Amino acid sequence: MSGGAAAATRDVSRFLVLERGLQQAMASGDAASVRERVANDFELRVPASAQTTDREHWLRSSLRRASGVVRDLSVREEGGLSIVSFLLVGARQRTRFVVDVWKGEALVARYESPAVAPKGPSRPSGRE
Repeated sequence: MSGGAAAATRDVSRFLVLERGLQQAMASGDAASVRERVANDFELRVPASAQTTDREHWLRSSLRRASGVVRDLSVREEGGLSIVSFLLVGARQRTRFVVDVWKGEALVARYESPAVAPKGPSRPSGRE
């Protein structure tokens, strides 16, 4: 295994722990723990609105409601920032695609949208 692959595996493991810890703190309503992990200038963006959501508004609307399983996580390091993307599978199998931007151990931004299941190849009906 090359050094780059080993570093990628370490990054994925590290951020999987951070992301799961954040999800657990949010699901249990532990606002103090969430605030420790989220930067003061944090912002959330979603495709439904051009507006950003600040940390406090996001916390009020998400605590105790945010639960889900982190899947398919990947990490890219760029100039002191870690860009972490993953699928967050929630209640009733609602899946969201999430891109989190971390600076060190602080979450500075989240971009989130509903994930769309890829369409598989359609079966020919014989009428084409």
